[in-house]
Amino acid sequence: MAAQKIEFRKTRDFGENLNDTFLFIRLNFKPLFNSFFAICGLFMLVLAVFKGVFQSSLTGIIWQGMFKGKTTIARNMEQMYSFQNLMAVLLVMLTFISMQVSVGAYVKYYVDNNGKKPGIEEVWTIFRKYFFRIFRYNIVTCVAVTFGCLLCLVPGIYLSVVFIPISLVAMMEDTNFITSYHRCFALIKENFWISFSIYFIVFFISYISWLITGALISLVFNLSGYVTANDMESTTNMVKSFFNIFSFCFYILFLVSVAFHYFNLVEIKDGTGILSRINNIGKHNKDLDSIEEQY
Repeated sequence: MAAQKIEFRKTRDFGENLNDTFLFIRLNFKPLFNSFFAICGLFMLVLAVFKGVFQSSLTGIIWQGMFKGKTTIARNMEQMYSFQNLMAVLLVMLTFISMQVSVGAYVKYYVDNNGKKPGIEEVWTIFRKYFFRIFRYNIVTCVAVTFGCLLCLVPGIYLSVVFIPISLVAMMEDTNFITSYHRCFALIKENFWISFSIYFIVFFISYISWLITGALISLVFNLSGYVTANDMESTTNMVKSFFNIFSFCFYILFLVSVAFHYFNLVEIKDGTGILSRINNIGKHNKDLDSIEEQY
């Protein structure tokens, strides 16, 4: 029996987007998650180690401050937070961009190869081609969204919805920044509210799942802290940060939903899916000849 394939290039409403998102993840669970953690795992691991080290250092400063006074603890925390904020922003950006590009690479290969599931090597090849390009694009869009939020919250929200699929535009259509920029505005025209609704609801589901998983992991390790020695606290923070890596997998739900909605917007705008299916008529007769008659 042939594996079930999902057609990306078709129009979908909110319900169809959500249903196909869960269906796609279920049908592609193993290769999708293998490539996701194989490629993004290093970024997530570095971020987890950094968080663990920072939490351990913060705990040490607080304990020392109890004996050395408030002035010392305030000065040490100020110095540490200035470095921590810089590193945190960089590591979080690299981690989330790597997740965007890896899932986008998986979808690109899947679409370009008529539903064939890629392996880690195929996803990695596409990832290498687009990672630094998407990184540059995200820096510019983040500055634009931040500037819009500072002027007034509404422009920032609008720009964030507009630029959410910019990595997919760049990867699927292989465009430069200017072309990707204008393409995002063209796709969102007359489709802002449906886009906002899909992004908000699916991100909310992903974020709540992320929070619940992180809270459960923290609860387990906090409870274990009552039965461990005080000198095990640093190790506990490191291990807890490592296990929090697995909560990143919920972001895949949001990224796959964004991919489906991108193709929905493209289909509304260009109708490429219908043209592709028309062009493919008659190309699969050999496959049909190999199917045995069933009575």
